[in-house]
Amino acid sequence: MRSRGRALVAVAVGGASFALALCFRLVFHQASSDFDQIVLGAQRVLAGETPYTRTPLPGLQWPIYYPLPALLLGVPFTALPIAWAQATFCGISGACFGWAMSADSGAKLFALATWPYVLSVSLGQWGPLLMATTAIPVLGWLAIVKPNLGLALGVGYGDRWARQPAVWYNGAVIGLLLIASFVLRPQWVSEWIGVLSAPTPHLIMPIRATGGFLLLLALFRWREPAARTLAALAFVPQTFSSYDSLLVFLVPKTRRESLVLVAATTAVTAVIGYTGPAPTYAETVRRFAVWRIFLVYLPAIAIILIRPASKREIMEPAPQRR
Repeated sequence: MRSRGRALVAVAVGGASFALALCFRLVFHQASSDFDQIVLGAQRVLAGETPYTRTPLPGLQWPIYYPLPALLLGVPFTALPIAWAQATFCGISGACFGWAMSADSGAKLFALATWPYVLSVSLGQWGPLLMATTAIPVLGWLAIVKPNLGLALGVGYGDRWARQPAVWYNGAVIGLLLIASFVLRPQWVSEWIGVLSAPTPHLIMPIRATGGFLLLLALFRWREPAARTLAALAFVPQTFSSYDSLLVFLVPKTRRESLVLVAATTAVTAVIGYTGPAPTYAETVRRFAVWRIFLVYLPAIAIILIRPASKREIMEPAPQRR
């Protein structure tokens, strides 16, 4: 897809994501989103308070788990009403997602027609923006805002972030964010680690779930960035929720492959809707982990294993000199 077409896609996806997020807040009266924590944390830091205490947000009465550099990105949004702040963030994320996912055949754009993307917008999640880093290397520094998923993406796509000139942009932004974080709150690392050290029952490592070890099958095609990312996801703590499943759309290269994953994520959504949530969020995460592994992640791995290897994966012996 040419640059002009990609720009149109980016504008369309960004505008639709902005409108959808605003609709959730103003029309459906959604009380809060995860991005509200970013804004609240930024407000606390600017007021000289620790951000790492329980938040009074409806449905989010737990501590903030984001590192301080992530909270600093919420500073520009503190001037907006919270609903508009989330919508603006989702609009920016959607535009970056649209540009990045239209880089090749545009097959990955089918992710827009799934519940994982809609839920990501509804909750103001970082997933779409983090996925954009895989095709926009100068955004690689965003991996620092959500280190668990950022680490998994770095295993797959970190070499792209480390190439010139992207490496200079990424290094500079990370450096500035870290300096600003320590200037504003020198003790933030110990406060953050203290929060992470407390029990987090709503976070799981997929490798510990039933069938989670099967994600390691992706390593049979370890030369593919998406395969390395899927294998790395098995070892990082995460909510393993529907919005995290958006990352499987790094896998498809054709429309047929994308449609398989659209059907897979829709099937899990149907199972969750039919079964209903558990009494607590932590129990819900564990109840549906096995369903996600077998209905979403294994089909993604199967796609990687079945399709022909790319030219970069084929190791040809070097010609021998006589």
